[in-house]
Amino acid sequence: MFTHSRLRILVVILLVAIVLTEWRLDRAGYGRVITVRVDPDVGWMVEPNQEGFSRLGVSVKINSAGFRDEEWGEPGDQSEGQIRIAVIGASVTYAGGVPEEERWTEVLEDALQEILAELTPAREVLVMNFAVAGHAFDQMGQVYQHHVRPWQPDLCLVALADNTMRPPQLREESGWLRRIVRHSAIYDYCCKRIPGIRRPGIVPPRTPEEQAANDRRHMMSRTPFVAENRDLFDTMCLRLAEIEADMRSMGGRLALVPLPHLHCILNPGNPRMGIELATSPATEDILSLDAFQDFVEVYDGIVQTLVESGVSPGLVMRYWETNQLSMMELVGDRVLHRIDDRYHMPASGHALLATVVLEDLLEKGLLNLQISAPGAPDSDVVR
Repeated sequence: MFTHSRLRILVVILLVAIVLTEWRLDRAGYGRVITVRVDPDVGWMVEPNQEGFSRLGVSVKINSAGFRDEEWGEPGDQSEGQIRIAVIGASVTYAGGVPEEERWTEVLEDALQEILAELTPAREVLVMNFAVAGHAFDQMGQVYQHHVRPWQPDLCLVALADNTMRPPQLREESGWLRRIVRHSAIYDYCCKRIPGIRRPGIVPPRTPEEQAANDRRHMMSRTPFVAENRDLFDTMCLRLAEIEADMRSMGGRLALVPLPHLHCILNPGNPRMGIELATSPATEDILSLDAFQDFVEVYDGIVQTLVESGVSPGLVMRYWETNQLSMMELVGDRVLHRIDDRYHMPASGHALLATVVLEDLLEKGLLNLQISAPGAPDSDVVR
């Protein structure tokens, strides 16, 4: 006979089993996944004050403002003479695949601080990373309005991937119980190991309009600059022009950072963000810090190595996607994009991007460091 006492014993056994399983999976590296919350202004943001791991197992710490960076304090708290550079972006700049200190924004900050230490030791530079993985440009614009602008940065860099202007991905509200479950090691294990388990927070399309937007997002990851997407691109450029005008009104400047997309690097005749921005009437006069040619020079050598090993020049991209182990053996220590994820960069890609951005900042006189590249104009950015 099934009595209440037996039921209580079964419940206790089940709870103990859950606790032990959670403990063992946590020790194995599962759990503590960074979660997001619905935000009335931006759509959704990362929950503040978290420590955990990205989906690639990299340690991530989120500050009290909801961004992956050190604590900044409050607007107005900064020291006298501090140079503030705000960086807006999405997953490439958030960089969940590399430690925080290896991201291009941190590498840039360290390099600028070294220059300042030699020139004016009393001054310091703060590069503030406002990137959120998964944000589309509409959300990046709201991040500028509600999070960046109150800091009145001296310089704002907007990092733009080729598909940045895609429709935003919907996220769902999470109650306290759901947040506990999604932070658990058991849930993380199920997401990684069991097919069909949906990742935290992403809302599947429920209406024909949502399905159409979802299909458009997927299409834009492959062909972002086709005629059907021109309305999204033009809208993005107009908003960038508004942000640039607003930055100037506060005494600062805006610069664009078109991110080097691997598909365009291997097919340089294809449309790409840097060229499209330079030819748009709304953004043609906004300064652009474009690392495309520097990445191409590195990949020319990589392609040559692959061709010498028997890969057809026109099939390098396909070979990359279907022969990852061979790619690792041949050129794994030289590539500037992840072998298993051609949209994002390892530390080497971040280092090169930071180097190019630094050189352009100095050459174009965007920072008043009392130093310039040969022929560069004097800067009037820093207040």
